[in-house]
Amino acid sequence: MRSTASITLRDTSPARPHGGRPRGFSLLELVAVLVIVAVVMGMVAPSLRGFAQGQQTAQAARQVLATIQWAQQRAIAEGRPWRFHLDGQRGELWLTVQEGAAFVDPARSEARRTALPTQVSARWQTPPVGDAEHALLIEPSGRTEPATIRLTGRLGAVYLVTSPAADQPFHVVQTQAENQP
Repeated sequence: MRSTASITLRDTSPARPHGGRPRGFSLLELVAVLVIVAVVMGMVAPSLRGFAQGQQTAQAARQVLATIQWAQQRAIAEGRPWRFHLDGQRGELWLTVQEGAAFVDPARSEARRTALPTQVSARWQTPPVGDAEHALLIEPSGRTEPATIRLTGRLGAVYLVTSPAADQPFHVVQTQAENQP
C-alpha cells in the first residue's frame, strides 16, 4: 500500500490591504517627517556655525603660539635673536632674524608670512616692552618680555596668547567674550 502525504501551504502573513501590496508610508507621513527634520536643523545650524568659528579662532591662537615657540627654539639653536611680528590690520604674522645689526626675513619657508583667517582679528593686548616696532624680541636664550596677543572671532570667541612674566612660557587662554576696544 502506498501512502501519499499531502502538504498544504498556507499564507501566514498578515492581510495586505490595497490589493495585496505591502503597505508603506503615505506621502503625508513623509512630508511630516521632513518638516520635523527641517525645524530641528533650523534650530541646530546656528549653534554649529558658532562652534566652527570658535574652533577657527582657537586654531589661529594655536598657530600664533606655535610660531612663537618655533622662533624660541631657533633662537636657542642658532644663538641669535629673532622677532615675532604681528600686523593686526592685515591679519598677518611673521618672523625676522638678526643678521649683523639688522633684522631680516629668514630664508626658511617655516618663517614666511602667515595670514590669519579672515574671521579672526588679532592685536597686541599687552605689547612687548621697549620695541618701537611692536615686535616680540626673542633673545638667544629663548627668553622674551611679557606680552599678550588677543585673538577675537567674528562671533565673539576670545583667545589670548600670553606670557605674563619673562620666566613663564607663552600659552593659550580662552576667555569670555568682552566688550574691550
